[in-house]
Amino acid sequence: MQEATSSKVGYFQEHDIYETVDPKGNVISVDDRTDGDVTKGNSKESYGTSGNPRDGYGFKTVQDEKNNPGYDATTHKTSGNYQPGKKVEITYVWVKTEKPGKVVVHNIYKDYKDGKLVNTTTSDSAKDVANAKSGTSKESYEVTSTFKDGYKLVKVVPDNENPVSDMTTDKNSKITSGHYVAGKTLVVTYIWVKDTKGPESVVPTPSEPEVPKQPSEPTKLEPKVPEEPKMPEPSKPVKKVHKKHVVHKKHQSWNKNSGIHAENNRWTNNYVPQGESWSNDYKPYGENSTQSKVVNESSHKTLPQTGERHSIMTIMLVSLLAAAGLMALFIDDKRKKN
Repeated sequence: MQEATSSKVGYFQEHDIYETVDPKGNVISVDDRTDGDVTKGNSKESYGTSGNPRDGYGFKTVQDEKNNPGYDATTHKTSGNYQPGKKVEITYVWVKTEKPGKVVVHNIYKDYKDGKLVNTTTSDSAKDVANAKSGTSKESYEVTSTFKDGYKLVKVVPDNENPVSDMTTDKNSKITSGHYVAGKTLVVTYIWVKDTKGPESVVPTPSEPEVPKQPSEPTKLEPKVPEEPKMPEPSKPVKKVHKKHVVHKKHQSWNKNSGIHAENNRWTNNYVPQGESWSNDYKPYGENSTQSKVVNESSHKTLPQTGERHSIMTIMLVSLLAAAGLMALFIDDKRKKN
């Protein structure tokens, strides 16, 4: 009985798919998929649907029809009576066409002369847009600028005005990359600089003042210990080496020798060499030989010095005076006897 009753019931279910496509209809992404409630009824009851549209999405097609759901291609409506013991299904596909995103590379050239900006030029905007790359939000891009002779790249300014943009520039390669933003045009700007220097005038470079050196600390002088005075050693008397002086007879001086002769007891006068003394018997004092004449040991063996010569002369003069006095006494005594 239950089976007969259930066999008299039919079912219906609607499905919806939401896609994003590019202008050519290529599916970029399947954004959502929903399954409607399952309804039921007998053969006298009907079902109907037009799908479940969403803002931004438009009807594309229906698919996966099961058990002849009764779809009308003109009105895009589906209707019919429940089929006992069967399940009728239909899927509506909804699409959203995404406008492509673009990336434009823009260039600015700045000319400097001696450090002063004299001219600024920019690339042609129309050409830049024409050469722009495009793509969907699911796609990524890589762009860079073209080197221009004489210019140096100094800065890359990315377009980050759109919050969805993830544009970045590599510091080394200067390549800008990221994902396209649907329906948006992103601009990355490359700034180039050329500095032309005029003829340089020779400007003397002022010399830097020398940094005064810090005075060094004075050297501490330690007091010197006075040395003990050395006592002078007594000098040894210099021995005078007297050379033997032999007086030649020709140049020999003679002294008068007077006295009483030992044999005849008479006063006699004779002359002897200077520096010698003779006895009355005509012999030098201290000798026994009669005719020998020897220099007295008391006389110097060397030539007399200047002081010694003066003393000898004085003695000779006194001797002569004494001899003269004796002669005078002798003569006077003889006269008295006669």
